Amino acid sequence: MSENLRVGSDGMPQQSRAGVEKSVAAESAIAGGARMKSILVVDDEAGIRSFLKRGLEKQFGLVEVVENSAAADEIRQRCYFDLIISDIKLPGKSGVDWITELRQQGDACDVIFITAHADLDTAIAALRAGAADFIMKPFRMEQMLAAVERCIERQQMQRENFVLKRQVEHMYDSSGLLGECELFQNIRELIRRVAPTPSTVMIEGESGTGKELAARAIHDLSNRKGSFVPVNCGAMTAELLESECASTRRICRCWRAISSPRWRRSWGYRCPTSAMSRSCR
Repeated sequence: MSENLRVGSDGMPQQSRAGVEKSVAAESAIAGGARMKSILVVDDEAGIRSFLKRGLEKQFGLVEVVENSAAADEIRQRCYFDLIISDIKLPGKSGVDWITELRQQGDACDVIFITAHADLDTAIAALRAGAADFIMKPFRMEQMLAAVERCIERQQMQRENFVLKRQVEHMYDSSGLLGECELFQNIRELIRRVAPTPSTVMIEGESGTGKELAARAIHDLSNRKGSFVPVNCGAMTAELLESECASTRRICRCWRAISSPRWRRSWGYRCPTSAMSRSCR
């Protein structure tokens, strides 16, 4: 027998036993986090409410059950819930309509829809309402627990990504602009605020003050697709600029450039008026 693999007194290889202990520890940590979670069940069937409450209470800290959306809104005024499990067909307001209203109010709570009458239109409506999962009745408790665990893991990953992103932003200035004076700090903060917006940005300044760096920083910090394409209109003759825009072989490059902040600034300031009118046609 290999020296690296020893059998314990209980007949189990010690390495395997260590792996089992790690697995049990990991499961205990997950279970500990799950016990801090709260779940709201909305269903008009008393049997389903009782079944879910008994099964979920063993794993999660708070499980509340109600029979309609009005009662759900009332209890949500008093308690915060990490997850909502809702039937689609409810008395009065349907589950999809209720969740759609919550989304319009800015509530981003994860939702698992359950239903006994599923068709394509119902599934599409549930997805549009922001369903995290969709379970058909009848279902086993194992199915529901697996769906709930997926939602909780996704929530945890989103929170961790948000925290890590903020930490990186504080550790590294992604704008690429260096400077410690108060004026420069204000410029960086203004770029961070304006970059996520879809608004047109005009950058003014003397030659050599870093207008292109600012335009590139706005592009990099925004949700704009594609790479940053700087085009120096002042370095082109009117004929060359018109040819660049009119050529079918270069049209893709041209439109990529038009979508960048640098193009708009250089166009407005340096492009001859006659070439601008002919090219824009």
